[in-house]
Amino acid sequence: MKFCVPELKIAYIFSMKTFIMLIQLLILTSYGDVAKGTKIACPYTEQHITINGYLDEWADLIGLRVNTFEDTNTNRAAIFNNKARFSARWNENSLYLAFYVQDRNLNSSTFSDLDNARQDDGIEIWIDGANDSGIKINENDYHLVVGLNNNVNEMRGREKSEAAKEKVPRVMTRHLKLQTYVRTFGTINDNADIDSGYSVEMAIDWKSLGVNPILQRAIRIDVGVLDLDTNAFSTPETWRPPYYSGFMLCDKEYDRSPSLWALLQLSEPPIITENSDSEVSNSVPLKTIIIIILILLVSLIIFIFFYLRIRKLQRELRNQILNKLQQYLEGHYKEKISLDDFSKLHNYTESQVQKVFKGHYKSSFANVLLQKRMEEAKRQLESTDKNVTEVCFEVGFNDASYFTKSFKNFFKILPKEVKKKRPDA
Repeated sequence: MKFCVPELKIAYIFSMKTFIMLIQLLILTSYGDVAKGTKIACPYTEQHITINGYLDEWADLIGLRVNTFEDTNTNRAAIFNNKARFSARWNENSLYLAFYVQDRNLNSSTFSDLDNARQDDGIEIWIDGANDSGIKINENDYHLVVGLNNNVNEMRGREKSEAAKEKVPRVMTRHLKLQTYVRTFGTINDNADIDSGYSVEMAIDWKSLGVNPILQRAIRIDVGVLDLDTNAFSTPETWRPPYYSGFMLCDKEYDRSPSLWALLQLSEPPIITENSDSEVSNSVPLKTIIIIILILLVSLIIFIFFYLRIRKLQRELRNQILNKLQQYLEGHYKEKISLDDFSKLHNYTESQVQKVFKGHYKSSFANVLLQKRMEEAKRQLESTDKNVTEVCFEVGFNDASYFTKSFKNFFKILPKEVKKKRPDA
């Protein structure tokens, strides 16, 4: 788009940049809570939870969509898609976690370090108990890997990882007081049959985690599912913004940003109804709604302001072009002229001039120029002593016969007849 008035160009650019900026701000605001991690309720329980892997006390397991991805090392297609379910409970002594993973091919091995642990079917858990790590792991964050043989790999702190090029939980420890139980439903390491999956129950002692459990306290937590079938790792998609990936094989630095982990909030006992099957909080905070409304109002006000300003500048530009056109016609109608000549003379685009010209005259430039010449010719024939030939050349015609023919077509009368009708003729 080409502009002839600098103010119009400035207004247009500024309004477009403002609009884009507000749209971006609106998107960031709308997804702000997502970017900070999904909020999950962790209800208080008075019921005794036995860590035996049967999940009898976990009728409300939250369904999480967890995909198995293609192995980027061997390029083997992911044959089975695992599905996982997860829930959490708490009391004064422990944080309880429960998982159920549907896996049609169970595989396991005995491991003693993190790299080998990830070659096993199982789950991974990241915990920021103090909820104070922000975007980087700190010394009090934990990383747990639980395999099908109930082997637990516990890491803590910020040891530098050569693979991740960052300080992540790599220090092997037995600091946490844990109870875990993994129960498998199928046969391990037998690829000839189809298995059902496995369950994991875990109790973590609050004191060993360094957390004082009180109502409404929140901790950061993230989980992943390991699958030996394709050597793949995945995390629940609903826990992360779409632009953040948690796939180990894709090397997307999944364990560096606790602020993106789920927010596990210690809450009161749940009110169970017949339709209650999930405790994931999907509500949008009132603050976010208010901010979105304010942004929309400000955007509307700015849009209206610049729209009216641009409309005003466009009217001023139209009037400017029209006035110059009329002056140009008045001063140059005797010459061989065109709208292109006028546009180049005043540094306008021909399309701009054409639009203004047709909008005002409702006719072509050639017809308007002819009308101007005819009217001037008639005026001179009626008020001067010039003969037809003289008037012909005076108004811009080079041929008297063509002038006479054009005059006759325009006024339905010959030029000499106009001359004869003068009182002094």
